[in-house]
Amino acid sequence: MQFSVRLPPPLKLGLEMISEQEGLSYSQALEFVLTKYLRTYKFGGQRAIDIIEKIYQDSENLGHGEMYLRRISVLPEKYRSEEQKFMLAVFQKIEPPSEAVKLTQALDKLAKWFRTGISADEAVKRITEAGPDWFAFSVRDLF
Repeated sequence: MQFSVRLPPPLKLGLEMISEQEGLSYSQALEFVLTKYLRTYKFGGQRAIDIIEKIYQDSENLGHGEMYLRRISVLPEKYRSEEQKFMLAVFQKIEPPSEAVKLTQALDKLAKWFRTGISADEAVKRITEAGPDWFAFSVRDLF
């Protein structure tokens, strides 16, 4: 994954120093420093690197929706957004769709419901009443 980062001059100098000392490119030096920091930084008593490894373990064949669900289920609860808590509450009561495209549609539908103030229990009720294709696009979704 590639992205840009802006560093204040003192941090850039530090990155240059590490790069030269370790014989690394700037990208490799940043990865080196970040990995080292994530080994000590804690989220809810768990090392950040351990949480990240749980999320990415055996993830090569997972789609975006599956990775999203894995991420929010592994994160300690106090670090989840209200929307993420809503998603987990719904999927603890119903089985999420197994196909990647359908899971993405389901997550989109749940996000819309969350933004309109529907409770997790109401979402589960609607899903149960609608049947297995509850997440499919409908004309009502336009309004």
